[in-house]
Amino acid sequence: MFEEASRPMSTMNAIVIASDLTARSDRPYDRAVQMAREAGARLVLVHAVEAGSAQAEVDLLARARASAAQLIRGLDIPVETDIEIGAAPEIIADAAERSRADLIVVGPARFNNIADIFLGTAVDHLVRCATVPVLVVKQRPGAIYNRLVVATDFSDPSAHALLTAAAQFPAAPITVVHGFQPTFPIRMGAEAGRAHAEAEARQGMTEFLARPDIGPLRPRITDELVEGMPAVAVARTADHFDVPLVVVGATGTSGFVQAVLGSRASDILDTVPCDVMVVRRKPDAG
Repeated sequence: MFEEASRPMSTMNAIVIASDLTARSDRPYDRAVQMAREAGARLVLVHAVEAGSAQAEVDLLARARASAAQLIRGLDIPVETDIEIGAAPEIIADAAERSRADLIVVGPARFNNIADIFLGTAVDHLVRCATVPVLVVKQRPGAIYNRLVVATDFSDPSAHALLTAAAQFPAAPITVVHGFQPTFPIRMGAEAGRAHAEAEARQGMTEFLARPDIGPLRPRITDELVEGMPAVAVARTADHFDVPLVVVGATGTSGFVQAVLGSRASDILDTVPCDVMVVRRKPDAG
């Protein structure tokens, strides 16, 4: 088992926290502050103001800047604000790129008057736009992320998600989980079908963890094969080990972002009760 001796430092230098500047954003804000303090990173507070009449925009910008100044007053970490007019997903993604952020932190709440709850199409939009991982904070922050569950389908995008999470949370033990389902139940029978599917999954997991890029992480990793739909398998594993963070890889540049588990990233967010980090691997990534 991975032993935490002296805590290694995270590779994160800047964290974007997307906030609507209301109490419902407290959980992601508190988590972002905690992570920035732990990593010695800059915090960038981003807020999107809905476009409207010129006078309304001026008033809303002034109020937002005053609220942001009050929110960050007294913080003991480097912090800056970025308040713009426009649609939240684009504003957040652009701010992350300008500030060279390593992570975007958001919450499952509405951003101003966006029609979609953030666990719907808006999160797909943000993950598509962003060039860095997106952390959706659901739970009230307690301890730091001291253990991770990383979902895998043994693909390159899931390996990229694992490597990214390992670098951002270098002290955390990792459970890599794969959900499998029995195959050929009619021809083979239920028990034989299950055994066949599990054997294939075990072979896939063995090969996945033997990848040269993953090999150095092996002392930190345990693996789980869970029978069932992949998203449900991940949720069960996170619950069983009382894990505060699930990490999933994703691909996609248009339409809905496809998670490595064979469904929309937003569907995974709906299924998993704890915080979720979505790591998108660009199609042209090496």
